[in-house]
Amino acid sequence: MSQSYRLECGVRQGGLSSPVLFNLYINDLIVALSGTRVGCHIDGINVNNISYADDMVLLSASICGLKKLVAICESYAACHGLIYNAVKSVVMVFESRGKNSIGFPDIKLKGIALKRVYKFKYLGHQLASDLKDDDDIERERRALAVRANMIARRFARCSGQVKITLFRSHCTSFAMGCIYSKILQRPPYPI
Repeated sequence: MSQSYRLECGVRQGGLSSPVLFNLYINDLIVALSGTRVGCHIDGINVNNISYADDMVLLSASICGLKKLVAICESYAACHGLIYNAVKSVVMVFESRGKNSIGFPDIKLKGIALKRVYKFKYLGHQLASDLKDDDDIERERRALAVRANMIARRFARCSGQVKITLFRSHCTSFAMGCIYSKILQRPPYPI
């Protein structure tokens, strides 16, 4: 309700209000990106960005479209005092079966060509350009083994019922996500 005023610094790392304040700050960029007709169309809906806090993924079915989305981000950053880290930013091309896009042109951010990767970790999940999820399933399987072993070690003297309850509360989502993922050949989803 007050008059507008400038802030010369970002939000505090780990602060309770930081995610909400950052979302308010970045919302206009998400609106600008979503307002274009560029991106991947899923069931008639244009999807061209996935954002969680300060992690953003741009999606496009074409190189020209991706360059347009990057240009919108650069323009927004210049107007709002944001600095993108071109070293941490990467490009990944999802390839259809048997087709390899070798002659892929550079996508540049702040004049720096982004590194092309074939595997990428986003919000804890390993994505692969060949759309296989074997690495992600193996990582989840190892996490399950670590948690189950930790419960077995720390609670060795507890009753079987206590161990089962602990396993269910700490490990079931890992185990079931991996099992269903492998059966259905999809990335794991929490159950």
